[in-house]
Amino acid sequence: MSDESRSGPAGKPNNHDTPHRKPFDEHEIAHALEAEAWYRGQASRLSHRWEERLDQFNLPCPICNGALVFQGARRSPIFEFSEGEPGIVTPLKLLALTFTCSRCGYTADFDAELFNPSRLAELQGAAPEQVAALSVAEYRVLVSLAGDERNETMIRLASTLAGERKGEVVALHVSRGKAHDEGLLWKLQNYRPDIGDPAVVRLLSQESEDVGEAIVRAARRQRAQFILIGWRGWSRSEQAIMGTVLDTVLNEAVSDVGLVHDRGLRDVRRILLPTAGGPNTPPTLHIGLDLARAYEAELHLLVVVQTPEEERGGYAVLDNLLREARLDRHHADHHADVNIEQRVIVAKDFVQTVVAESSFYDLLLIGAPHRTWRGTLRLNNKIGRIVRNAAPTAVVVSARQSPFGLWFNRIFG
Repeated sequence: MSDESRSGPAGKPNNHDTPHRKPFDEHEIAHALEAEAWYRGQASRLSHRWEERLDQFNLPCPICNGALVFQGARRSPIFEFSEGEPGIVTPLKLLALTFTCSRCGYTADFDAELFNPSRLAELQGAAPEQVAALSVAEYRVLVSLAGDERNETMIRLASTLAGERKGEVVALHVSRGKAHDEGLLWKLQNYRPDIGDPAVVRLLSQESEDVGEAIVRAARRQRAQFILIGWRGWSRSEQAIMGTVLDTVLNEAVSDVGLVHDRGLRDVRRILLPTAGGPNTPPTLHIGLDLARAYEAELHLLVVVQTPEEERGGYAVLDNLLREARLDRHHADHHADVNIEQRVIVAKDFVQTVVAESSFYDLLLIGAPHRTWRGTLRLNNKIGRIVRNAAPTAVVVSARQSPFGLWFNRIFG
């Protein structure tokens, strides 16, 4: 073949041999820069939370046996090759904890999600006190997001709770088909917390036909202490109590669960927590104390009794509840920072009273119904009626299922 046939007249390349180059898209460039800035912010928060715990942590260098010194967190420079598509690579959405040898300069990166310094310290023969200090469990909130949420209520609650405890948020997106989480990732990258210490946020995408089971499995693997999930306040299925997905989460999860009936979340100044002293009230109070402290809001505890003679018993319920909260290690130091008001109202109808009172508040927290002897939640129409008719956003809190109840429910449920 002649040079002219390859290049065309006068040595000019043929059009069909010229590779097509996609023009630069300003929107894509802006989106990439925003994503990079978001990852830098996440890395900065992660570095700040690890630096104190790793300050005295000595990791030996595998090259020269020097000391690997913690440098901070950064976005992992790891790419994934697409199967069956040569030349197509995708950057992984990971954050790495970086260590550098003070002697030879060797650098080691650890996946921030999987990093376990207590285990490394134990293998090196560190003192039990140091192993215990490095194994402090991080408070983690798993929030289930569909990607079509109308506002930021769910992520705001999750970020506020995790930030108050210096923890992190795992935003879980479960799809019954191929997951498309680009829109949700964009929402998370553009979310700006309005109060408190912003929490590290990680996006986790999964494909599953059983959404409830996927949430339970993810919460267990991520060791989440609290699960936040949306609830309409009713169920489409006659066989389901709370909803097919929620029934699975409530009866199988080993974490506390918060069901969010979303009506938006504006400036939170007053939080209402009605109670009758049930078993789900203590975790509800813990959530209320964290939110009240983060928002600098008042927390009002309410008991409804039917006769004036029962008022003293209502205040006794509230006193016992606050006494138990003071014994909690986390809330013992912060209890005095929260403005708590105790109220007992004499009224015949608990539901109507709580609904009427809720109109004067910015957020409603309420404990879930009792569990049956089998470990499942009872059908309680009162909670649903309150949630559906209350003015503000409502969060129904259920304490984690006990191991015995979980085992019993799986066998006989």
